[in-house]
Amino acid sequence: MDITKKATYEVSKLLRGEEEVTTEKWVADRANNAKNILKHGSSRLSESVEFDAEEEAKDMLQRAIDNYEALTGRLTDNMLRFVRRQRSNNALPLTVYNSNEE
Repeated sequence: MDITKKATYEVSKLLRGEEEVTTEKWVADRANNAKNILKHGSSRLSESVEFDAEEEAKDMLQRAIDNYEALTGRLTDNMLRFVRRQRSNNALPLTVYNSNEE
């Protein structure tokens, strides 16, 4: 998550300038939004929650893969398949991938 927050901040600063930069807190809040609403409820006066469950699941899997790679320095075959499938579908999250993977 730290890599994603920092990368998003830096890209936002380049594209939008200092005054309108996307903060690291906003990135973390957005990444955890669906999980937090389901876990803690919402301050909004609604009994329903809308989100794209498939995209949220992909985001959470990607974060888990990033954490695993940060801890071990490697990826399993299944993790590599997931990352490659994401790339081939042009559905890349804002993460940094291991350049030795392919």
